[in-house]
Amino acid sequence: MAELPREVFLPEAYVRRSAPPGWLTLHGGGPDTRADWLRLVNSGDSVVVELDGTGPDAAVRVATVPMPRYLAALHALAPKPGMRVLELGLGTGLGAGMIDRYLRPWHTGDPEIVAVEIDPAHAAAATERLASLGARVRVVTADAFAPELPRLLGGAFDRIITTFPVDDVPPIWRELLAPGGRLVTFLGPELHVVEA
Repeated sequence: MAELPREVFLPEAYVRRSAPPGWLTLHGGGPDTRADWLRLVNSGDSVVVELDGTGPDAAVRVATVPMPRYLAALHALAPKPGMRVLELGLGTGLGAGMIDRYLRPWHTGDPEIVAVEIDPAHAAAATERLASLGARVRVVTADAFAPELPRLLGGAFDRIITTFPVDDVPPIWRELLAPGGRLVTFLGPELHVVEA
């Protein structure tokens, strides 16, 4: 997974600055910001990729999971060849790309990796990024809490991972778990594992 180019998934990032107060946009195409952008996207830290609003008071809308935290979740997930794997909260596509890279040595056919993203623009951009790297991930634009999710996704999964924290594991996610399956999520800041 170390060879997965994070910069493909994070073409633009925001960092808070103190003077003048507000946000600085970093991207690979800017000669003045490219080195800082590369350092940030490859640091393993959480990267802010979308703001809610403009100006100095804009709030973080979307940020990546810090790499050590996502790797701990992926390790707890323990996906194996032949398993159906679901990621809830596709975002930029980085996590789904990591799952694909992790399982790639064992691909004997099309792997069953599915990722759900509620935002159509994020889903479309992530689909393009994943395809550009040859990742075989089916992206579904849907709400991860929707009652019709099992029907939309075509059944149960052996492994489910989420990229966003919740207060409690929704019943619909438990319904998506196959017998013997495992769900890894964050209950607040803590990693939480549910076995079926």
